[in-house]
Amino acid sequence: MEENRVDSCPDKKMDCNNGGLSAANENQQLATASTDFVEASRNNYILPRSGGWPQRLHVGAMLVLSAIAFYFAAAEVIAGQVRGWEVWIFATMYVFANLGITVGFHRFLTHRAFKAGSFIKALLIILGSMSGQGPAIYWVGLHRRHHRFSDQALDPHSPLWMDDRPARNKIEGFFHSQIGWAFTHRMTNTIVFCKDLYRDHLVVWLSQRYFFWLFLGLLIPTIVGAVIEQSAWGAWKGLLWGGGLRLFFSYHFINSVNSISHLFGYRSFATRENSRNNAWLALPTFGETWHNNHHAYPRSAFFGLRWWEIDIGGLVVRLLEMLGLVSSVVRADQTVLDDLSIREFENFDRREEADFKMKSQHAGRDARSPDAASSDRVADS
Repeated sequence: MEENRVDSCPDKKMDCNNGGLSAANENQQLATASTDFVEASRNNYILPRSGGWPQRLHVGAMLVLSAIAFYFAAAEVIAGQVRGWEVWIFATMYVFANLGITVGFHRFLTHRAFKAGSFIKALLIILGSMSGQGPAIYWVGLHRRHHRFSDQALDPHSPLWMDDRPARNKIEGFFHSQIGWAFTHRMTNTIVFCKDLYRDHLVVWLSQRYFFWLFLGLLIPTIVGAVIEQSAWGAWKGLLWGGGLRLFFSYHFINSVNSISHLFGYRSFATRENSRNNAWLALPTFGETWHNNHHAYPRSAFFGLRWWEIDIGGLVVRLLEMLGLVSSVVRADQTVLDDLSIREFENFDRREEADFKMKSQHAGRDARSPDAASSDRVADS
C-alpha cells in the first residue's frame, strides 16, 4: 500500500539524513554566525548576556536534585520496596504537570492554537510551572525564538549549533541541546517575542509567581505521602516520587524534543530545519516528538497528523473542546505549511515581510491538509 509523504530533502544542498547542514552550507553559516548575533542583539531579539548565576543555579539544582531522587527511587525499585501509591503519585503528578507544558505553555500560550477562559488558562499555567521549565513568559519567548531561528545560530537549543558555531558532531550537539544550552544560552527578549502575553494581566501575574507554583508541585505529593503513611517517612516518599523523580523524567523527556527530535527520526515534511518525528518518544512526551509535523504546521493544536501518530496532548485539547472549555481550536487544514505565526509578534522590515508573504503564497496550495500537498511529496512504498 502506498502512502504519500513529503520529500524529506528536496533541497539537494541540505543533507537531511545526516543530521545537519552540508559542508557547503556549514562554512557559509559559520562565517555569518557572529554577524547574526550582533544583528539579533541590535534588533532586540536576544539580550547580550546569559541569565547568570540565578539561571545556572536553577538548572543545576533541577538536574542534581532530580538525579539524586532518581538514584533513591531506582534503589527502591531494585530492592522491591516500591508501594503502589508511590507509582500512582508519580504518574498523576507527571501527567498533570506535563500536560501543563504541552497543552498550556506550548500549544496554548506559544502558538495560540485555541482560546480558553481564565480558569483553564490559569490552571494550565500553574500546572506547566510545576514542571520546573521556567516562568510561562520566559518559556514562550524561548520557544518562539526557537521557531524564528530554528537550527540556526540564534536557536537557543539546537543540536546543530553551539550558540555561535556549528556543533562538531552529533554527540556534542546532543549534549548541548539536552543539557548544556540551559546553562549558557543568551536570554530572549520577551518584550519583543511576547507582547501579547504582557498585555494579559493574568498571564503576567501567574508567570511572576513561578517559584510558588514550582514549590506547590513539590508540596502536594509531600502532603499526600504524609497523609497516606501518617508519617514523615511517607512525606519523604511522596516528595521523592511525585516531586524529584517526576522532575527528572519530565526535564529529560521535554528536552529530548530539542535534541533527539532534531537529530533522529523520519521527516514527513520538507521543513526548513532538521526537525524529525519520533514514535518511540511520543507517548512520554504526550505527542511533542511528532516534531516535524509541528514545525510544518506550528499553529495546529494537533501534532499527530496520521491515525497511528498518537498525540495525548492533542486528545486532551479535543476533550476540552468537546466539553466547551476551549474554543477556536486550530487544525492543520486551517493554516499554511510552515506558517511561522511567531512573526506577528516581532518587528520586521519591509523586505522580511515581503519575503514571508511570498513564502506563504507559495505554501498556500498546501493549506488544505498535510496529505494535500502533492507537489511536495513523493510516493513511498
